[in-house]
Formats: sequence, C-alpha cells, structure tokens
Amino acid sequence: MEENKEILKKEYEIIVQRLIEYTLIKNLLTEIKKQEETYIHIGGMIFAKGKILDDQNFLVNIGENVYIEKSRDELLNIISNIISQLERRKKEIEEELSK
Repeated sequence: MEENKEILKKEYEIIVQRLIEYTLIKNLLTEIKKQEETYIHIGGMIFAKGKILDDQNFLVNIGENVYIEKSRDELLNIISNIISQLERRKKEIEEELSK
C-alpha cells in the first residue's frame, strides 16, 4: 500500500511538471507574432538569432524525426485537451492519496 502511494506521488510530480510545460507552451503560442528579429531557443542554454516568418502554422515532431504542420488553432485545441486530461488525472491521484 505504501509502495503504491509512492508511485502515485511520483506520477503526480510528473503530471504537475507537464501541466506547467503545456501551460507555458499554450501561452507562448497565444502570444507569438511575426518578428523582424528575435532569439530562437535551440535547446539547453543555446539561442540563435532568427525571424518568425509565419505565426499561424507550426511544425510538430510526432516521433522518429517526422514532422507535420499544424495551425495555431489546431495546436491550441490539442494542448487544451492534453491539459484537461492531465488535470483530470491529477485530481484522480489527489483523491487516491487522500484515502
């Protein structure tokens, strides 16, 4: 029983982190605009100067270096659904942990 609670606590922490990540992504997608020059995050602590030429369509990595184009609205809808699923699971875990 105690081992199960530890597993749930770890899952809960992961869900909270993913909620933060997806909320940030959603906010960035809402605010991103075409820009003459900006810094684009490459990974880690590395940024490159670049231009955002299209603020309505984005490439999404769906695995194994395969990318598909999605509109801003499609992505915002997908991300909202992911956030809802994570929030539901977070609530379920909170209920289980409170027993």
